[in-house]
Amino acid sequence: MDLENSKTLIREKGVNTIVRAMKAHWSIADVQQHASAALLVISATDSSNVQSVLKAGAVRAIVGALHVHPDEAAVQENGCWALAQLTSAEGSFQTIGGSQSVQVVLKAMRKLRDVPSVQARGCATIANMSRNSL
Repeated sequence: MDLENSKTLIREKGVNTIVRAMKAHWSIADVQQHASAALLVISATDSSNVQSVLKAGAVRAIVGALHVHPDEAAVQENGCWALAQLTSAEGSFQTIGGSQSVQVVLKAMRKLRDVPSVQARGCATIANMSRNSL
């Protein structure tokens, strides 16, 4: 995604639309997988997008997706990856830490211990959370 497209999504409340889709379709793993990926890409495109993604309630939606789909490796990978990106922002710990993110990431890592991508994304999330909580 290029910077202009990400800014348009922020301006047009696209992140809110993505979060609403996640909440409306909790039981659909495909929605959760792709929505988490979209939130990841939007927040990775420009560091200023992270605050918009956080304000839209994305963390709670991602944590919910991880909780509802513990056996879906693609949901767990994209959700952990999105959380890793969101936790890379300075000062994000207060928003993210309060959403039971650590517990759900650890649960994903324990449940899917044979899936390297989940392990890598989970470790990145925990490392970022630890760094930003200092």
